[in-house]
Amino acid sequence: MNKIILASLIMFGSAVAWQAHAEKINVAEAFNNMQDQLRGVAKERMAAIDTNKDGIVTKEEYNQSEFAQINLQNNLKFSDFDTDKDGKINEKDYFTTLSIRHYQLLVRIAKAEEAKDAKAAEKVEKSETK
Repeated sequence: MNKIILASLIMFGSAVAWQAHAEKINVAEAFNNMQDQLRGVAKERMAAIDTNKDGIVTKEEYNQSEFAQINLQNNLKFSDFDTDKDGKINEKDYFTTLSIRHYQLLVRIAKAEEAKDAKAAEKVEKSETK
């Protein structure tokens, strides 16, 4: 995999997590703000995987890519990216899967922040009643 693409993906994921952690996030707003970035990531990944440059990623192309191994670590298979179930991945399929995964990430972060806030409030309440 292109090291620049990998570094940008790692930085993108870290930036999303940092933004969500640094402030109380509105999940829908944060998700809308990242759509252009996700489109760019989908386009870059498709270009890296699509070895014959026909705009479509076959299962063979996908399985031979370095992204297949990375995605497996995140419990994603070819079929998860083939959102229209036509046996191929196009840029829209890839973007859709990235969008769903990042939305789920934002929801998990928001829930974790809510739980942390609830625990902190409970701790303060207990200390005030002592």
